[in-house]
Order: sequence, then C-alpha cells, then structure tokens
Amino acid sequence: MRRSSAGIPKPKMRICFVSPLVPSVAYGHRPYSFLTELSRLGHEVTLVCLNDPGPVPDAASKLETLGIEVRSHTLSRPKRWANCLFGLFSSTPLRVLHCKSRSFERYLRQLLEQQEFDVLHFDRFRLASYGMKIMTEFQGPVVIDFPDSLSLYYRRAVDNPRHFLKKWIDRRENRVTPDFEKRVLQSGMTTIVCSELDRDCLFDHSPDACIEVIPNMVDIDEFTPRSKESEEVMGVFTGTLYYLPNIDGLLWLKDEVLPLLDGIDFPTQVIGYGATSELESLENDSRIDMVGYVENMADHLYLEDIYLCPLRVGAGIRFKLLEAFSAGMATISTTLGYEGIPCTPGEHLLVADTPADFASAILYLVDHPEEKKRLGENAREFVRERYSVEATGLQLVDLYQSLIRSG
Repeated sequence: MRRSSAGIPKPKMRICFVSPLVPSVAYGHRPYSFLTELSRLGHEVTLVCLNDPGPVPDAASKLETLGIEVRSHTLSRPKRWANCLFGLFSSTPLRVLHCKSRSFERYLRQLLEQQEFDVLHFDRFRLASYGMKIMTEFQGPVVIDFPDSLSLYYRRAVDNPRHFLKKWIDRRENRVTPDFEKRVLQSGMTTIVCSELDRDCLFDHSPDACIEVIPNMVDIDEFTPRSKESEEVMGVFTGTLYYLPNIDGLLWLKDEVLPLLDGIDFPTQVIGYGATSELESLENDSRIDMVGYVENMADHLYLEDIYLCPLRVGAGIRFKLLEAFSAGMATISTTLGYEGIPCTPGEHLLVADTPADFASAILYLVDHPEEKKRLGENAREFVRERYSVEATGLQLVDLYQSLIRSG
C-alpha cells in the first residue's frame, strides 16, 4: 500500500473513503456532505462501503453522477446479527460487531494494494477496527470520523431506560465503549469529531490523542427559507425515528408537552425514516401527523412553522437543528438539543427544559409572529457564517494536506 505524494501535498488528492453505508442526504448526511464537497473541489474520491442505502435505493448512482467512484460490498443481515450474538459477552461494542466482515477487510486490502491513495478516511466509530488493522500497512495518513463521543451518549442513555432488552444493551455498551474508544484514540489515527464538547469528552480517555473538530455543514442554498403561504402554524419534528434520542424526545413531547396546549390548535408533523413500535401511540394521536420518510427534507421546512427539538439524550451536533436554522425557522430546543452549537438563546432560538416551559415557548411564538420571524432570520445568518459549505468545506481538505505534509 503506497502513498503517491511522499509527504508533498498535491493540489488534487486521491482519497479512499470507507463507510458502513451508502451516504445520502437522508441517510448519512455528514459523510455525504464530505464526499460531495471533496468531489466538487476536484479531488478523486473512491467510496468503499457496505451496501446499505437505507431509504434511498439509488443513493450509489446519485454519488456516481457527482464523479465519485462507488465500490459496495454486501454484508448480510443474518451475518450482522450473528456477529452481535456471538460477541455479546465480549468487550467489543455491538456497533463494531455489526460491521465485522473478513471478506470486507480483504476487499479493502486488495483495493489499497491495487490503487494508490493519498489519504484513507474511515467514516464512523463502527469501522474503527478496520482502521486499526490497516493503518500499519498504509503509508499515508489515516483519518477516522467518530463523529461524536459514544461513551458520552451511552452515559446519558442508561439514565433514560426503555424496555428491558434495550436497557440491558445500553448498559452493556456503556460498559465496553469507553475502553474501545481509548484503544482507537491511542492507535495513531487522526480522529475527527463534530464539536468541542465531544473532543473534550474523548480527551478524558486519551489526553494525547490527535482530535480535530470539523463541524457538520449545511447546504444553505438547498435549505433556504420557504413559505407555504398559509397562516396556520404547525410544529415540526424531524429525524431518524429508530434512534433513541428521537424516540425519547417524541414521547416526552406527546405525553408531557402537547397536553399543556389544550385550547389551541397546534398540529405537529413528525418527518423521518424508520419509526419503531415504541412510536405506535403517535400514530393514533390526532394532534400528530406521522409523515414518514421524505426525499427532500428542505421542501418540508416552512417559515410559518415552529421547529421542535425536545431532545433529552444524545451527543454531537444535531444536523436537523442546523437545517431548520438554515431554513429560517424559529426553533424551540432543550439545552441538550442544541448542545455543541455556539448559538445564543433568545437570539437564535428559544430554550426550554421542562414541559411547562416548552409549552409556554410554543404559545409565545404562536402569539408573536414577529418574534418568530426575528429568531428565524438570526438563525439562518448564524448557520451561513459558521456551518455553510463555504465556511467549513475546506477544513477537511486542509487537514488532509497538513497530515500529508507532516508524514
């Protein structure tokens, strides 16, 4: 496995980007943003991924139309679950076991022997074991994007238990994840995270690790203010609906916040992919419209509506909050919901952590459309300055080239 540049960066780089899925706007937004921006800047990008397109069956072909070479490898669902079952009492996180494949490792090694790359980039913590095995043979820099601290996530998840099995799994992951994170951080790979908070949490495991912050980016031309030309004000919640923080937040919203709004008409849309049985009660709630998966989220974020981010569990920066900001929507969030985003309550959003405060914030914005407009305008300008493609797109390239020079 060879690096072509011998420590001298070239204007255009050859990048091998390894992911556990086929990224798209709807599924793997952060790696999708990285891939499309690298290609737009003229770099040669080869995506090596497990064949998991999520809700976007033509995700690979869409990437290929952007000039990205896609090489996918199938790891069957029975094989994934067998890995988890047989490794249940090991010290390896289930996320990592779920992506374990000797054939995928051989496939990746063969590609790196056959082609020359300047940089090897692993997307997500779950592929860390591949990076640790291959980095000793690859002569160029190896980067892994966590993108957030999973040990922080699981510390919070065990404080919000669900039913018995998921509670047991969260406790298991909370036990084994910190040591595995420490191994990855001490392996010599350069780690990327999306916020200073996640970086600081990982530094607790390994103070000498090389950890860089590259925030999530939003296409502000895609997520631009839209009007539905209606005076009706609705609540909007978006996100992957099998994800614990979203499940917990939605149930809290339904059971504890919305009942406090009796007397006003405030329908709430829930937009996202993969609703689980835990959210069945929302289907039968007349206040809530379960929209499901949509191809283009930007088409469903309107200036007249209020974006709701009632999260009480999680880590990292929420893409969905930045998208709502970019769309110019007034937003109400819990403190944890906007964690890692250096925005200002009262200037860019309203913050409420109790059901009564959250309901009061909704009522306030419904009754004060001028305040809703002001918050939305400030939020969009905030994203334009800090999280647009133009503001953050070159950070990853600069990191790659810096690592090449130092190598």
